[in-house]
Amino acid sequence: MDNCRGCGAEVETSSRYCAYCGCGLAGVVTPAATISRRFCVSCGRTIGFADMFCQYCGHDFRPPTPAMRTELDHESKVLLYLLSVFLPIAGIVVGVVFMTRDQPDYKVVGRDCLAISLVVLVLTLPFLWILLLA
Repeated sequence: MDNCRGCGAEVETSSRYCAYCGCGLAGVVTPAATISRRFCVSCGRTIGFADMFCQYCGHDFRPPTPAMRTELDHESKVLLYLLSVFLPIAGIVVGVVFMTRDQPDYKVVGRDCLAISLVVLVLTLPFLWILLLA
């Protein structure tokens, strides 16, 4: 390890530039040193290959996180509605969970699943009651 002549920070001997101030370092460049460095797409300065942020301009090099779905596709809605018809208790659970979400599309599907499940329960309970008493 060497010290940078610009800022005094400790840098690897094989580095071409200081990771802290970007000052050029004297010495022979090896292929490994060129692979371990890259240029910032925002400010053009040299940064470490594994750096997640540019230490000069703050550019974020982290991969984008997948965005949460804000809408349900048609097939998912149909499956949830069928679930509410054939398994009303599951439809009630889905309805309550979806109604607590912030996305409007989820709230609508949750309301519909809850309504379908309650209607199915109200229509089937008298028949179940008759079967149990018979």
